[in-house]
Amino acid sequence: MSDPYKKDIYIDVALPVSQFMTFTYKIPNSKLDNIQYKELIGRRVLVPFKKKGFTGVITGINSNKKDITNIRNVISIPDPMPVFTEKYLNAIKKLSEYYVSPLGLTIHNLLPECFRWDFTGKKWNIKNLESCFFTLNPDLYSADLNLSEKEKRLFEIIKKEGELSYSEIKKHSFSNRIVKKLISEGLINIKCYSDLNLEDNDTPSRLTVLNNEKFLFSHQILKNRFIEYKRLFSKLLEDKGSALIIFPNLDSVNSASKVFKKLFPDKVITFSDQLDENNKGRIWFLLMKKSGFLIIGTPQTVFIPIKNLKLIIIEEEHSDSYRLLKTPRLDLRRAVFEIYRSESNFSVIYSSTIPSIESFYSYKKNILKPFYDIKKVTLPNCEINIKKFINLKESLSLIKEKILRKKTLILTNRKGYASFLYCDVCEEPLNCERCQQPLKIIKKSEEKILQCEACGRKYTFIDNCIRCDRKLREIGYGSEKVYEILTELTKSGDISFINDTSDTKIKIGTTIGDKEILYSDSYEIVVNIYPDIFLSAPDFKGREKFFRSIFQPLFLSKEEYIIFSNFDEQSVLNSLYKKDPNKFYHEELLLRKKYDLPPITRLILITFEKKGLTINQVEDIFKNWIKIENIQKLEYEGIFQALTFKIRERNRFQIVLKNFKDKDKLKTLYEISSKKGIKLIIEVDPKNIR
Repeated sequence: MSDPYKKDIYIDVALPVSQFMTFTYKIPNSKLDNIQYKELIGRRVLVPFKKKGFTGVITGINSNKKDITNIRNVISIPDPMPVFTEKYLNAIKKLSEYYVSPLGLTIHNLLPECFRWDFTGKKWNIKNLESCFFTLNPDLYSADLNLSEKEKRLFEIIKKEGELSYSEIKKHSFSNRIVKKLISEGLINIKCYSDLNLEDNDTPSRLTVLNNEKFLFSHQILKNRFIEYKRLFSKLLEDKGSALIIFPNLDSVNSASKVFKKLFPDKVITFSDQLDENNKGRIWFLLMKKSGFLIIGTPQTVFIPIKNLKLIIIEEEHSDSYRLLKTPRLDLRRAVFEIYRSESNFSVIYSSTIPSIESFYSYKKNILKPFYDIKKVTLPNCEINIKKFINLKESLSLIKEKILRKKTLILTNRKGYASFLYCDVCEEPLNCERCQQPLKIIKKSEEKILQCEACGRKYTFIDNCIRCDRKLREIGYGSEKVYEILTELTKSGDISFINDTSDTKIKIGTTIGDKEILYSDSYEIVVNIYPDIFLSAPDFKGREKFFRSIFQPLFLSKEEYIIFSNFDEQSVLNSLYKKDPNKFYHEELLLRKKYDLPPITRLILITFEKKGLTINQVEDIFKNWIKIENIQKLEYEGIFQALTFKIRERNRFQIVLKNFKDKDKLKTLYEISSKKGIKLIIEVDPKNIR
């Protein structure tokens, strides 16, 4: 049998381009030294592409492509090992198919930025060159090189040493320009993280208490969940297994890390955007080769192929932050499910005090097992009072004397100062000129400014409508506004924000949302100001978000829970008064079924974006797609203007497909739109319709 190392190898590479295909490249056998043939799959390669170059990931190997002409060579194989195992790569392929996203873009966006190199002109855009090591290109050892004297000297030094780090090159007084010149000419190859100790840690984990199953852990406050996690982690780390706990935001990652580092010194590793890119790459490879760690991270951490992984916990699993806002626009809960199916040797816990409707539905269908018997949960025995909301100042005046005597938490529906400015005469909000998005109000010191949440543009604050010159009204009550009015009413300095470590009697925060870890204390009184705002958006998840916003704070109150609201739908309020969240879930699922909404009905939201785009253009493209693909039966709604019709001056139109199973056909719609310069966004199982 022939030795695969003795001949060139042809590989399929996924590149970060908007095409549903992979590309073929050749690895000359001279580049295969010290590389295990079986470890090429999932490995990063630097390759030329048209007049540019990209980092791609090897998705397949084929040594029988000698008959294909004009196949270009890879430029470099920079890493000591693949960035994905073959099993993880298979899971990512399935996610790419499920969410109808180009595989190369999917892989590119799931990797940290330190792995996303590209090439323009003669310059590699490499994050943290300081983390790199350089070797000679073996194909050019004996070439007659046209180099300057300094370039020749560096070339000879690398040839003599075999491998040189960037810091060592700097000690020899060579500039960045010389190093980048040799890289761009292909004379030296780049390696990363060469100093890592990547010896396998082969001790198998014996943890069997969860039996590699999927669970829902709900109806318990975070403090109680952490007690259970401590027990699980203790057993798992003792057996040399690894566990991963994911949070939807950086604040929660940092807070949880402090808690668990005290319990498990030297065993906790954090992975988040707070890390510099050099450390992200080092940790990524370290976790692939060594086990026995508790990893705490933000959503991207899920895609690290962690060695001996025995448990994944998705904390605050209801959070919208688990839905990526760029290709492949995946839901992290679905991603974990695909990884679980490909590996199937670890357990998953979906965890939240008040879980998402989707997770509760999975629990009812026995897809998720209860980690804790939700029928036996004891909720706080506090008094619930719902008061009519008139305005912020009057509402706070009603409870002023009471909260000055008690330890109190006051919650409002958003951070910042206020939501937006509204004209009662024109019946319109004040919108961004580029995006037609309501401008939120921010107050810094004593000055108010307006800012667009879509594009970030800032505007000068105005008092009167630009159309009719009537007085504008501030809509929404941010935490900063609550602080301002409450301080004015009480004349008290015993008030602070929830993320302030000051020990004050009154704390102010936003509706708990996805930062439950900041609300670990209990209070004598909890006040919830106007959660009705969640019902105002035309969104099928509005009722669910409203319910969570009024029910979750109940767990923090010892004596009294006060809600200022004008909402009077009895089905939701009965569930609150009876302290039975399951009652709401059952009724909400019946409504979702009645109106063909998720999770009963599967939706695909398609958004068309382009400057000057018209509804007639979108209609022509859509009809042409139906004709080309010979689609006989299609249930859909639209074409309609998106709720946010314009973003960065691009018009947006949408179509909602219902229970459409032939998702592969959407690739044709994507290609038709791309040829006309239209950006097509495909969202499978969208988190909302906007």
